[in-house]
Amino acid sequence: MIYLVLTVGPVIAAISLGGGARHGQNLAPLIGRALGILAMAMLLLQFLTSGRFEQISGRIGLDRTMGFHRVAAGALLLVIVGHIAGFMFRAQSWAPDVLLARLAAMITSTGLLGGTLAAGILLLLVLWAKYLRHQMARYEIWRLLHGGLAVAAMVLALHHSFVHARLFADPLGTGTIIVLAVIALGSIGIIYVWRLYQGRAQGFVVDAVHTRAPGIAELILRGPKDGAFRFTAGQFAWLTLGRRHSVTDNPFSILSLPSELPRLRFMIRDAGDMTHTVPALVPGTPVAIDGPHGSFTLQKVDISKPVLLIAGGIGIVPVLGVLAQLAEYRITSPVYLLLAVRDGAELRLLRDQLPGLQENLDLRALCLFEHGEGEDPTNIENITVQKARYDQTHLVRLLDGRDAAEMVAFVCGPPVMMDAAIDDLAVMGVLDANIRMERFDYDAANDIISRRQRQHFTLILTAGVVITVLATILSVWM
Repeated sequence: MIYLVLTVGPVIAAISLGGGARHGQNLAPLIGRALGILAMAMLLLQFLTSGRFEQISGRIGLDRTMGFHRVAAGALLLVIVGHIAGFMFRAQSWAPDVLLARLAAMITSTGLLGGTLAAGILLLLVLWAKYLRHQMARYEIWRLLHGGLAVAAMVLALHHSFVHARLFADPLGTGTIIVLAVIALGSIGIIYVWRLYQGRAQGFVVDAVHTRAPGIAELILRGPKDGAFRFTAGQFAWLTLGRRHSVTDNPFSILSLPSELPRLRFMIRDAGDMTHTVPALVPGTPVAIDGPHGSFTLQKVDISKPVLLIAGGIGIVPVLGVLAQLAEYRITSPVYLLLAVRDGAELRLLRDQLPGLQENLDLRALCLFEHGEGEDPTNIENITVQKARYDQTHLVRLLDGRDAAEMVAFVCGPPVMMDAAIDDLAVMGVLDANIRMERFDYDAANDIISRRQRQHFTLILTAGVVITVLATILSVWM
């Protein structure tokens, strides 16, 4: 509802107060103008759904936030197409050659250059993020260009709007867009200036770095004893290493418990970007922290129910955080852990973690590996190690007759595994509300829950377009 108010609201204000809609006028360009205002508002709100604001992603989940950001980006492009089409159909003749000539005239018009460039940049951003993000640039370069081009598109679109949008004749519609623009620009300042200052002011430095498995390092930070940083087990933080700027920061799950503060522990895999520098960090190196973020926690979870934890690869880090919190709570209900890794050597990640937790939990675990040599990383009871790739039969084997529908589940890992595991949980009767998941991936998820969410998001965005078009039609004929 908030999103619809902030996007459709300026349109309604412009139509009702700005004039321009008169009986007998050609309806197509009026709809085009209205869709242009809607597109401007949608573009500005993209800066608030970037996943960096805990007030949003902490309430609905990072996956939902990023899912909406992706769907809204595609919808924004379609609204821009509608905006352009409105002016292509402004006259009586709709012959294909005439329409193409009008389109060519708009694209080549120097007066419309700002709008044309903004549309082109947005098209590039969506296609790049969807299809080419992993191929064309390193993570840091992609983030810098993605953010910089988005700001450029916003500035060009604002200029285009205020120069050409006749429906912006009213102070209310114009004022709303200005407020949204200030919020969008302010969000950039908050993320990349203010939070960097705050993160450095917290005083965290590198305490030690240990290699825990091939390509995986444990980063231990130390902060002041009277520090203000607080978090919940399972959350993550964005880290800026050394004196770098925050455009190079990366999100990492927190491995430690809140009771361990002022010490913070992270398990970091070398992914080929700034993460490859982690093993070489020397004690005393300053680290700026933006966080905590994420809802992959035990908050609002009924821990009197059996708990199922499914992790793939480095996704074990937030899962271990939740597991350690369950052990600290000394819950009596059964806890099941399914871990799947590619290299059997990665099972060493559990060597220093599970033995202490086993004493306070009714824990059963199944550890799967695809390559290399697997070993029981703990030599403790109820831990099974098997060379296999995850499928539903392993989940059934781990639960050993326990009804999955009565459980709460946490899932974190590679996208393909998460899609399969969540679909399996849904088939086994686990309610959507009882599944917590977190992806550190900007690509669209394909599990059944995410597909339902995309349908829900699509309905919201479609409602905005329908309301805009109907309001424009009513303004002409009433």
